[in-house]
Amino acid sequence: MGFSFAAGRLSDEETGPEAADEGVRAMENEPKKENAFETSLRKYRQSTEAEKAAIAAEPKKWRRFWKRLLYWLFKPFRYLWAELHDWRFLVVFAVVIVAVGSEVWVPLVLAGFFWSDEAFRISMLATAGTFEAFWLAPFTPFLGICIALTIAIKAGIDKIAEKRKGK
Repeated sequence: MGFSFAAGRLSDEETGPEAADEGVRAMENEPKKENAFETSLRKYRQSTEAEKAAIAAEPKKWRRFWKRLLYWLFKPFRYLWAELHDWRFLVVFAVVIVAVGSEVWVPLVLAGFFWSDEAFRISMLATAGTFEAFWLAPFTPFLGICIALTIAIKAGIDKIAEKRKGK
């Protein structure tokens, strides 16, 4: 006589394989609950698939090319716009922009605090100018880095929140 904790009943020898199969089927048919991140990701994927299908349906080749080019250029901004309904995402994004951009504004603040020390002021202004020139250069992925970090941090926050709700 064996007891199965997973099914919460006696083993297959006493109840038969049919009863065990019913328990497994009942567990498989339970609806899976989505968290907020999975829901927004599902909606985002559905909208992008619909938009890709509309682009692919364009009969003129050059129009289809320009639509596809604009789609891929603005995809990060559309994802960001779709996620901004969550206030936590907006706060995390602002903190990440401040943190990643700190190599520009921290030397400026230090130069302002120590304005009387000419050598330090000049070196801090040069450092800030150099970093700003780097981030403003073409193909520098400042916004891409910020978005990727924000998504990673928010996914971690959502995972922690989901674990706390489960306890």
